Amino acid sequence: MFQGSSISDGDWDHFRSLFDRFSVVFACPQHEAAFRSDLSRYLVLLLSANEHTNLTSIRSFDVGLWKHLYDSLVLVACEPLGSVLDWGTGGGLPGIPLALLRRSIGSTCSVSLLDSVKKKAALVSVFCRELGLVDCSVFSERGETIVARSKFESVVMRAVAPPDRAIPWMVRSVKRYVFMTGPAQVADWRGSVHLAEKRGFGLVDIQEFVLPEGGGTRFLVRFHQK
Repeated sequence: MFQGSSISDGDWDHFRSLFDRFSVVFACPQHEAAFRSDLSRYLVLLLSANEHTNLTSIRSFDVGLWKHLYDSLVLVACEPLGSVLDWGTGGGLPGIPLALLRRSIGSTCSVSLLDSVKKKAALVSVFCRELGLVDCSVFSERGETIVARSKFESVVMRAVAPPDRAIPWMVRSVKRYVFMTGPAQVADWRGSVHLAEKRGFGLVDIQEFVLPEGGGTRFLVRFHQK
C-alpha cells in the first residue's frame, strides 16, 4: 500500500527550510539524500505496521509527513540535547527521526526509545534494525524505572501526558525536559510552571511551530534545571 512512497522535492524544500533555520549542516549531499530516503522508509515501515498494530491514527503518507516526521524534527530547535530518552515513543516518534537526523550530520549523541507497551517497543526495535540505527536502545518499562537507573541529559515526551501527570515524573538526574504538545494543552502547561519550579526546573521557553500543508500548530515546552 505504501511501497514507493517518498518525500517529493517540493515537500523536501519545507524540511530544508527548517534545517536551514536552525543551521543544521549535512556533511555532504549524499548524507542529506540518505537522510531523506531514510525518513521516507521509516514512515512506510510505521504505516505498514500500523495496519495490524495500532501505532497511530494517521493512515496517509502525505499526512504523516507533516504530523509525524516534520513535527518530530522541530526538535532541532532544542539541540544540543545530548543523550536523549524518548519517553512514550509509541511507534518511534520523535526519537527515530531525531536519531536519523543525528546520524546524517555525524552526531554521536545517543537516542533511547521507551514505551511501556511491549508490542510497540518490539516494533520500534524492528524499525531501528531495518534502518540501521544500531546505537538506539529500546526499552519496555516504566519511565520512572529507566530514568532512575540510567543517565540521560534530556527527556522528550510527545503528547504523552498532561502537565499534572508529567511534571511529577521530572527528576534532577536529568538536565532538560522537552514536552511536545498541541495548542489545546499550552494553557495548562503555562499554568503549571510553578509545579516544575518546585521540582527544581525553570521554564526556558515555549516555542510555536506551524506545520506546512495545513498540518496545524505545535509547541515545544522546555524546562532546564535551575
